[in-house]
Amino acid sequence: MTGIYQNKVLNPILLTFNKPNNIIWVLAILHVVGIGGFSFCGFWNDWFTFLVPFHLLITATALLIANPEKSKGFAIRLILVGVIGWLVELIGVKTGLIFGNYQYEGALGIKIADVPPLIGVNWILMVYSSNSVLQQFNVNNKLILIITGSIGITLLDVLIEPVAINLNFWSWDNNIIPFQNYIGWFLTAVLLNSILTLGHKQNTQNSLALPVLLMQIGFFGALNLKLLLFGSC
Repeated sequence: MTGIYQNKVLNPILLTFNKPNNIIWVLAILHVVGIGGFSFCGFWNDWFTFLVPFHLLITATALLIANPEKSKGFAIRLILVGVIGWLVELIGVKTGLIFGNYQYEGALGIKIADVPPLIGVNWILMVYSSNSVLQQFNVNNKLILIITGSIGITLLDVLIEPVAINLNFWSWDNNIIPFQNYIGWFLTAVLLNSILTLGHKQNTQNSLALPVLLMQIGFFGALNLKLLLFGSC
């Protein structure tokens, strides 16, 4: 049993990082440079905040180009994830009923009806990455894929929230993150994971997904540590 468990857990990691894939290193460098840039206040912090939309687009584009599933149906599902993710955020911003009372600031670029389209891209990135990683770990049951992926995305938001507020991604009324936000994230992730997962089986075992997910965890984890030790700018 131990050998089978080790194969299921270790093989996806080893196969991913043993492949000579230059884009992994490019993305890793971008994330490390971003950690360095956001660790300083003033000019460097402002400059790297300006680059946030480009960083997000580069990461999402690289991930989707490496996607092994090229069908039209899968492309439509990804677009639906992004559009519905944006619409959920729109309802959330306008009503406060889904995540709580919050508003988007300027770091994520242009806004339509007070919500940046890039937040839809971010939902695609998170949902697709979690789905792909779970498939690499041989999780094939669709219900488990949806629930486990949604829990993972919600836990990632725990890391994202303090950093996002500090970097001017969005802000909360009274500067308090309500627990409702995490319930809203989980339910939204369930909806979007269902769109991607249900129906015919897609091959989303993307060799970039695990590194990108680990980079996201490392990026927000490092900046949370910076906030804990040195405070915000």
